[in-house]
Amino acid sequence: MKLKLKPISKVRSKAEARSIAIDYQGWASEQNLSYGELARYGNYFEALAKKFRLKEEFQEEGII
Repeated sequence: MKLKLKPISKVRSKAEARSIAIDYQGWASEQNLSYGELARYGNYFEALAKKFRLKEEFQEEGII
């Protein structure tokens, strides 16, 4: 099962970015993800963190 992520250009706030990250963490904990899938999600959250200056927070929470 693949998680549908909102395009980064459509994410409008830090709160929305955090909510997406929380949903991802819950979903990912129940999946067997390949290295490729982890890399793709990691790239998405790196870009999202950069857009909203959440890199340190996402790193601390293990999202990136």
